Amino acid sequence: AGAVYIADAVNDKILKVNLGDLKAGSLKISDLFSFAKSPAAGKTITDMAVINNGVYLLTLKGLFKFPAGGGKCVLAAKAGDKEILRKPVFIFADGAGNPAVTDEFYENPQIISFDKNDKIVKTIKLKAGEEEYNTYASDGASKFYANTIAPDGFSVFAAGDPKSVILHYKKDPAEKLKIFFAHFIGFDSAKNIYCHVAYSEAEGPVKANYIYKFGIDHKLLKKTELPLPEEDEIALAKPFMIVKEDLLVSYREAEDGFILTGIELK
Repeated sequence: AGAVYIADAVNDKILKVNLGDLKAGSLKISDLFSFAKSPAAGKTITDMAVINNGVYLLTLKGLFKFPAGGGKCVLAAKAGDKEILRKPVFIFADGAGNPAVTDEFYENPQIISFDKNDKIVKTIKLKAGEEEYNTYASDGASKFYANTIAPDGFSVFAAGDPKSVILHYKKDPAEKLKIFFAHFIGFDSAKNIYCHVAYSEAEGPVKANYIYKFGIDHKLLKKTELPLPEEDEIALAKPFMIVKEDLLVSYREAEDGFILTGIELK
């Protein structure tokens, strides 16, 4: 089922966790390397990704790249350069398997796609104030998507074009709770769409928590209930990863480390 890489920013380490049998609780750290002596050490990490056998660390200062097993660190893009990054927040792979970074500088928000040599190959301008910058993903065809929410529903649309909606969901009118948040997780290999949706009263804590799976025809196929979040739980930017169709991994912090949980949609 592959592996998950986790950045331990406090100790300047990359942890590699083989997923193994999630149901059996056999998750073990199989490999790790330190970046304590690299240019990325001590930086505030906003996101990370493993793309083309390379580990990318996105920081407030720029984008750093390592070989998957450790090795020489390369500064792939420097923050502060008007032509590259001003306020980097997320990194993910585009449809061609290249790194793409969201730059959320308030005057000029954009998504920047790099090639394997870390050169810019495409830039998508985002409309400031019209998009909710909480989740991004590629559909495998070099198109990027984001989402926005409302009390009675949410939409997933082509980044940079809020009118290009690929999914619009409205909650059941009989449901008295309001949508507190809706995060677009991404696509599986069959192009099914996954979203994390939480419901609450007008003002108050989350009362219901779900993973939704939508088919390519945008119909709701599956709905799996999740435990309610703890009151003091830290909200992560990317708490879920799609392993394969109907199987996700959830990540959350714990007092003595972190917890990975398999989520099977039935």
